[in-house]
Amino acid sequence: MLLLIRLLWVVTGGTIFAGPHGFYDRTPGLAMIGPYSMHFIRDVGLAFVAGGATLAIGAWLRNRSLALAGTAWPVLHALFHIQIWAHRGLAFDAIAGLCTAVTNQAIGSSAACR
Repeated sequence: MLLLIRLLWVVTGGTIFAGPHGFYDRTPGLAMIGPYSMHFIRDVGLAFVAGGATLAIGAWLRNRSLALAGTAWPVLHALFHIQIWAHRGLAFDAIAGLCTAVTNQAIGSSAACR
C-alpha cells in the first residue's frame, strides 16, 4: 500500500510541476480559489514529490518517523480541503475530497500495520 501511495504522490507532483497550466485548467474549482500562478502550482507539485520521496525513503529504511514525516504535506493539504468543505460546502470540493479521503485512509491503514 505504501508503494502505491508514494508512487501516486511522486507522479502527481511531477505531473503538476511539469504542466502547471494544464493542472490549473483541469482541476475542478481551482479557478474559483484564485488566479493562475505557475510558481505556486509548481510549489505544490514539489511538495507532493517531497512527501512521496520522504515516505519512500522512510519505508525503504523501515524508519517509521521518516515515513510519517512524508505524510505531513498530504495531511495538511487534506485539512485545507476540510476547511473548504466547512466554508463552501461539500459539493464544491467533492472530487479533491474523495481523493484526499481515500489517500488518508490508506496512510492510516498502512501506518497502523507497521
